[in-house]
Amino acid sequence: MIIAAKAAFIIVVLGVAIEDVRSKSIYDLSLIVGALVSYPLLFFSGEASLLDILYGMIWGFASYGLIYFVSKMIYKEEVFGQGDVLFNTFICGFLGLWQGVITSFLTFFVALFLVIVVSIYKRSFDRRTEIPLAPSMAISGVITLFYYHEIIAYLF
Repeated sequence: MIIAAKAAFIIVVLGVAIEDVRSKSIYDLSLIVGALVSYPLLFFSGEASLLDILYGMIWGFASYGLIYFVSKMIYKEEVFGQGDVLFNTFICGFLGLWQGVITSFLTFFVALFLVIVVSIYKRSFDRRTEIPLAPSMAISGVITLFYYHEIIAYLF
């Protein structure tokens, strides 16, 4: 059942990433359906307790929610959208607290890498260009899902 949970998670995060690239929006319904499918599979597989899921969701919402509100106060505009906050909540809920922490930070390194690659490909760089954050979040979530122990061993 854990394979089904991981497969559902990967399908949801990749779908949301594609959705964000195409429409610059993350739809709540995608995240609700993803949570209704993947969270029970994760719980009933015995891989996570309800508290693990809840602690991950709290971290995901609080970490990106704080960035969202502080940056909106400083810059007077959204640096990233509310959908990104909810998407991080979903990802961290599935992965749990500590994997969620790694994913939340790794996202910004993946985003930087993608910006550099896209800038080289387009042969131009404009720091005001909006980039969707969901693909970086999805990539970070999948990397952490499969390589969490290797990441921790490398960092510590």
